[in-house]
Amino acid sequence: MWKVIIAAVLVISATSVWAETYKKTYSKGSWSLYQVDGMKIRGPNGRDELIDDLCLAAYQSPKASLKFAMAPAVEAARRPSVQNYVWVQVASENWNFRSQRASAGLSVQVSSYVERRAQYEGVAITFGVPDFKKTFGIFLMFAGTRETIDVLDSRGKVIARFPADGFSEVRNKLFACAGV
Repeated sequence: MWKVIIAAVLVISATSVWAETYKKTYSKGSWSLYQVDGMKIRGPNGRDELIDDLCLAAYQSPKASLKFAMAPAVEAARRPSVQNYVWVQVASENWNFRSQRASAGLSVQVSSYVERRAQYEGVAITFGVPDFKKTFGIFLMFAGTRETIDVLDSRGKVIARFPADGFSEVRNKLFACAGV
């Protein structure tokens, strides 16, 4: 009996070590900043990487989410490939994509960014932006000044709209967390 209990405890503790843990560190308006331990993301080199203390700015509702993630300053110093790299994920329970690559974009009234190689899979669209490509940086600068952040599909059609209230402050905290 004791062997079974000990084995069960070891299995539970081993799986919890690899689980993502979110710690909210700041919130403003509709947006929050999290530190995430144990998050697996697709790195700039195309391989999945496990990053601890990942900095994550997110809008989340029961039906949809928009997330921007960056490696923390300490991790970026150890792995230059993730420095100034922004991971973007948009998800909606209403979507049902088959795995494919296509363009996707983010837009505010005065600026937009289009990623030509976004990954559409299941309920999510994901892509990474290395070194704050100029148009992405401009989009981020204006995103907090407008009412919404829109998501565009490969045809340029708005497929999701997220509130931008609080984004500017959370974006600044995200950059501080990442040492930008």
